[in-house]
Amino acid sequence: MAHVLAASGGTRRGGPPELVHRRGVVGQEGLAENAGQQEGETVSRQAELIAEVPKNRTEVIRVQRTTFRRMPLVDARVWTVPAVPGDEGKPTKKGLTLRPETWAELVEIIRRETGGSED
Repeated sequence: MAHVLAASGGTRRGGPPELVHRRGVVGQEGLAENAGQQEGETVSRQAELIAEVPKNRTEVIRVQRTTFRRMPLVDARVWTVPAVPGDEGKPTKKGLTLRPETWAELVEIIRRETGGSED
């Protein structure tokens, strides 16, 4: 069952993007294919979708929990919006995959520098 939350503000020009949270499992095919993989080693291609934020009409930013070599990671990546509704979008090379504690530090710096506050 998917949980959906939308923040106010919509996607109007100049306004904040609509934030949609969905919890589920999505495939990671095509994302960093075999990056750093040793011969005979398997890499998990499953990730838990945490949130999806529209970037523009053709792209969204997906935030996902994933693992690599048993290390928990959080991936924020730009995905294309599928041309045909119902099809799966494709991940791009634009994004960051970091340990959760590194994300926490980065988010704190961004909040401080942008004058944002924690909700």
